[in-house]
Amino acid sequence: MVSRSLDSLVDSIYEAALDPTRWPEVLGDIREGIGASAFSLFTLASTEGQKPELLTHNIDPAWSEAYRDHWWQHDAWVQGALSRGLAAPGLTLSGSMLVEPETFQKGLWFNEALKPQDIGDLLTTALWSAEGTGPQLVLSFYRSVRAKPFETAEIRQLSHLSGHLRRAFRLALSEAELSEKLQNQTAVLDGISQPLLILDGQRKIISLNEPAERLLSTKPVGVLHIRNQRVMELGQRASPTLEAAFEWARIHPGKPASIAFVTLAHGEPPTAGSARLVKLRHPPSHNFRLDDPDRFMLQLELAESPPPEGLRSFALLFGLTQGEFRVLALMIEEFSPRLIAEHLGISLPTVRTHLQRIRQKTGTRRFADLIRLALAASKSH
Repeated sequence: MVSRSLDSLVDSIYEAALDPTRWPEVLGDIREGIGASAFSLFTLASTEGQKPELLTHNIDPAWSEAYRDHWWQHDAWVQGALSRGLAAPGLTLSGSMLVEPETFQKGLWFNEALKPQDIGDLLTTALWSAEGTGPQLVLSFYRSVRAKPFETAEIRQLSHLSGHLRRAFRLALSEAELSEKLQNQTAVLDGISQPLLILDGQRKIISLNEPAERLLSTKPVGVLHIRNQRVMELGQRASPTLEAAFEWARIHPGKPASIAFVTLAHGEPPTAGSARLVKLRHPPSHNFRLDDPDRFMLQLELAESPPPEGLRSFALLFGLTQGEFRVLALMIEEFSPRLIAEHLGISLPTVRTHLQRIRQKTGTRRFADLIRLALAASKSH
């Protein structure tokens, strides 16, 4: 990124999840960082009479309307994604990955639809999970006809941010649902799919939703360590600790503190997870004691554990060591090498060495090919 570091952008993304007025600024910073001239954020689940565009920059509204009326049927990028099997959640793709540049520049879509709007290339990412959780959003950035096409570095940058954007939009929905239910004095946590707890300032559980209740009944020790109705810690190892996250969230109301944690079971790959801790900013006083106004929302997101048997067979087939298998199991759950190192308690160079050896053993040249191969194996059993 040119104008801001990736870490700074990630922080801003999660802040925007709790303050939607910041989304234009955050997406604008990403646009500048990857050298795009325009962007559009749209939903695939718009209802009749509702415009799919949620937020745009430097896109003519008249052109958007013309696209909905006519140009959609000539969209070579969409056609390329469908024909190449790339219309899938979680992928980050450039225009050249969807259509051969020479074919693209000779086509009707480019010459009559895009070129008059000074759009020459696309970088797009699908912001929803394979499980269908969260809103079905697509974020697309565009470059001028006069600019160079998007390069590998920019594709990687947006791909890195894509997972954070997806989680942030999902968190934004949870926060919006929670705030609405608090104000309406209805069941506070109903309808939120992730395990979610409301804690007081001493980390005592005030209320929790059904997914959290199921989690406590099936894994009372491994994920949440509870004593006298107080949440003491997450997993066997967490970064930062829950206590440190509470201290940070306490002085930053409305901003999420991110926690990475891992649970360890003898003979099994680790269960990795992440959590967001947010101090609620304006709880209604009639729902809470006046002598303890602090209320915190703890939202958990867990990777599947143990990995599917198909992935175990994949590891045996290619002769992966236990260490390589654990790294791979976390990698297909969208954990970065740095987070994998934190979860497993090993160094970042060790993680990279494991990944290099996995690629050598499986004969894959790119990490994207490795992930596709491993995901296919994990679902084939």
